[in-house]
Amino acid sequence: MIQKPRGTRDFLPDEMAQRRELEQKMRKVAASFGYGEIVTPMFEEQELFVLKSGEGILGEMYAFEDKGGRGIALRPELTAPTIRAYVNEAQVAPKPLRWFYFEECFRYERPQKGRYREFYQCDVDVIGSTSQLNELELVQI
Repeated sequence: MIQKPRGTRDFLPDEMAQRRELEQKMRKVAASFGYGEIVTPMFEEQELFVLKSGEGILGEMYAFEDKGGRGIALRPELTAPTIRAYVNEAQVAPKPLRWFYFEECFRYERPQKGRYREFYQCDVDVIGSTSQLNELELVQI
């Protein structure tokens, strides 16, 4: 019998329904504060994560070379892709930007109880403001 990959989970209908309900609540709260949801690609150039986290991240990424010879990695976190999206797509947008995201990430780590190789990250970000009121708002959310 083929087993699921180590460090991953199957979500059966009851658990998936609970998970979707929680996700929707999180999305509703973020939207109620004026945050818009963004989605970034599931894979990015490896260099993006190395620039953010250093060479040590290479041992924790699911990385491969694509058919064009580029170093590609499944995203191990969402902060770097969010900033890449901002730099590439939204630098000239009116500030502050209020974004949230809820996506899958992948890290090749030793599986432990409550820690998986495939996991979900949710975050809210304010880009383009230094106001401490924004920090307070993030805590409220």
